[in-house]
Amino acid sequence: MGVLAIYTVTTSRSGLKKAERKLDKAGEDYAIISVRGIGERRPYLVQESRRLHRIDSLFLVFDDICPTRGHGTLMKEHHAKSIVDFVERNSDKIIICQCEAGQSRSFAIAAAIQKHLYDDSTLSEMLPSDASKYVYDMIGVEYETKEGSGEVV
Repeated sequence: MGVLAIYTVTTSRSGLKKAERKLDKAGEDYAIISVRGIGERRPYLVQESRRLHRIDSLFLVFDDICPTRGHGTLMKEHHAKSIVDFVERNSDKIIICQCEAGQSRSFAIAAAIQKHLYDDSTLSEMLPSDASKYVYDMIGVEYETKEGSGEVV
């Protein structure tokens, strides 16, 4: 079974909250993968008491960098493993992928999920930066590792 849909949104006041409200109103169960860098603000989520259909959330901290460029906290293997495990656990739900701008890390996560669940590389052909390609590749390696070990992905 695959993820029903993948959304990427920003942390603007209206971005993530708007997506959550739309899914709650439609009665759709969803899960959120939220990535922020060191020093970036936390995302604006619908208050826990008001959300109706957010089933699960994964919050990660790593910066929008790659090994050859940028300073900060680099995405590590455990981040990729957490993402793959989270997607497996929520494979029957809509997945919202969210980062500061909604253009690099979250886009790369959505592209990797789409590639490995649906064998569709459309999004991966549009990755905007070396940093997003790095995130995409890290998740791809984790999917390949799981498949190589005989785990169902």
